[in-house]
Amino acid sequence: MLANRTRMITEGAASTVLFVIILLLTSYVPIIGIISIFLLPIPIMYFTSKQGYKSGLIVFLSCFIITILVTDLLRACVAVFFLLIGLVMGELLKRKCSAIQLLIAGTCSNIVVLLIAYGICAFLFHINPINWITNQILKSIDLTLKMSPYLQGNKDAMKQFEAMRAQAKNMSQLAPALLVAISAMYALIIEILSGAVLKRLRVPFPKWQPFREWRFQRQLVWYYLGDLILMYWVGDKWGSTGSMVFYNIFYILEIIMVIQGLAFIYYFFYQRKQGLLFPNLITVFSILIPPVLYIVLILGIIDLGFDFRSRIKSR
Repeated sequence: MLANRTRMITEGAASTVLFVIILLLTSYVPIIGIISIFLLPIPIMYFTSKQGYKSGLIVFLSCFIITILVTDLLRACVAVFFLLIGLVMGELLKRKCSAIQLLIAGTCSNIVVLLIAYGICAFLFHINPINWITNQILKSIDLTLKMSPYLQGNKDAMKQFEAMRAQAKNMSQLAPALLVAISAMYALIIEILSGAVLKRLRVPFPKWQPFREWRFQRQLVWYYLGDLILMYWVGDKWGSTGSMVFYNIFYILEIIMVIQGLAFIYYFFYQRKQGLLFPNLITVFSILIPPVLYIVLILGIIDLGFDFRSRIKSR
């Protein structure tokens, strides 16, 4: 009993010190910080996965207090973001949850912290982060045009800049969807990196299903089509807020359909035993070439709605 308690205290102290060191590297060494920012949740994730969330909360508070002492309150508040995702994902590791459950929990914890940060900026400091970013992008576009008179006489270049300007202005409407996408992407990177680290420390880590076997709920295709109808025929009548809600739901569901389409493509080539070259190329082309992306999107909708995979497998 005493040995276990001593070991828990030692691991907690080591996790706290390691977190503070990584935070200092991230804050004051820019080049290393690009990589170390993704390692910040791992110390508390490791400790919580072994000792549970109650002991993890003690390490959480210790990291927060020491961060205030060695840096400042602002960095300590930022540290809460990384500590929370580490605490949540560590607890799910202890409960032996699946990889997708780990990703969803990490995404949700990211969203909660980002919403709190957004609320603090908006209500306490009267700063809207989305509007500020939008204004900075618009200023950069205007500055580029002023410094390059040649671009002002180029019709093709001006069309591209006008498209960039329109996209920047629409950023505020897409803020919720972008929030979800950024949160999910960061949680995914954390899960991949922490899996590589924690497996070496002999912490049981859930395995991902092969990408070709990823499948979402069939009901999502009806949500997608229903939202598409509402967005075009009802959304404008409900005002800008209604349009924004429909547009963001549509954007998130569209990403899901693209993932479904890519998974179907990998499944198709796997069943044909043709390797990963062609599906990898299609994935790259779908990112770079919009028409290919739309084809992948349609494949995802068809696969989700008509279950193409079972037909391919039966043949």
